[in-house]
Amino acid sequence: ADSGTVEEFEIAKTRYDDDPNSVRLMLYFKDALPAKMSDIDPGQLMKVREFKDSVGKKGLYSEFTSTEDFANQVGVHLTKIVLDTTKLDETRSRTEETVFSESICTPQEQHEPVEPILDDEDILDDEGVLDLEERFEEEMNSLTEVLGRMNEAMSAVGTDIGQRAKQIQVLQGNVDGKTLNFQQRRRFRVAVKRVLRSGSDDMNTFVKRMEPELPLFRQHLDEGLDALMKAVPIYLEIYDKESSENLRGSITSMMTAMDEMLTSMEGFHTAVSELPRMTTAMVRSQRETKKVLQEVLDITRTGKASLNAAAELLP
Repeated sequence: ADSGTVEEFEIAKTRYDDDPNSVRLMLYFKDALPAKMSDIDPGQLMKVREFKDSVGKKGLYSEFTSTEDFANQVGVHLTKIVLDTTKLDETRSRTEETVFSESICTPQEQHEPVEPILDDEDILDDEGVLDLEERFEEEMNSLTEVLGRMNEAMSAVGTDIGQRAKQIQVLQGNVDGKTLNFQQRRRFRVAVKRVLRSGSDDMNTFVKRMEPELPLFRQHLDEGLDALMKAVPIYLEIYDKESSENLRGSITSMMTAMDEMLTSMEGFHTAVSELPRMTTAMVRSQRETKKVLQEVLDITRTGKASLNAAAELLP
């Protein structure tokens, strides 16, 4: 094989093909730029892409962009595996008990199952479902507030940039069809650069407003997902489908808000990307703005996927 990783995967895949219940495959690729571009080895990158393409045709992998994203995805996937395995074990156990009872035991000889004994330490380490519900709702409420401030910042910069575009159109309209001498062209460029400088300042202000919000956005989302993933197995154990509707409603409401954020941010990212490279200051501001927007998009997409996966696990 090209590497030990590929060899391990191929061995596991062969086992899975022979018996799907013998092994579970969970393969993850990190999809994020390194700290330095010089850290990229083109040859290794090509091999990773070839391996990724080969397994991608079978839908056998997931992607993550950060440690938090990876933790959330693994939490969702492990929970699903445990639930699936538990259901399979329960089915097998019921079948074995039925066969055993019918062939050997009389009703009087059958015994009640013995509940496992939990240490006090184990109990104290676990949060109750009501505590988890409360923590999830508090984190989602805080997340909604952060989303609101981020939307306000984006709306403000969008309005400002729209005004700058109109100002440039007016300036352009004043010179269209005219033959300008050197001094006139110089004055025109100075006027345009003044407007662009204001546009650059607008984007820099947006970046500054977003910088303190991004850590809060990620923190509240991660904490909320942590509480949610701990609550889901308890819901499956003690609640019926009707009892979980409130939690599902909270998840759906948050996903709707995140969808709206995605639509707005994607549109703004496209608009900033399409702005012409007019001045050095403007290009720098565009780069920093796109960087912030891309981080928001990455966090929102992965968070939404985790919320959706958790909602699918609810009864």
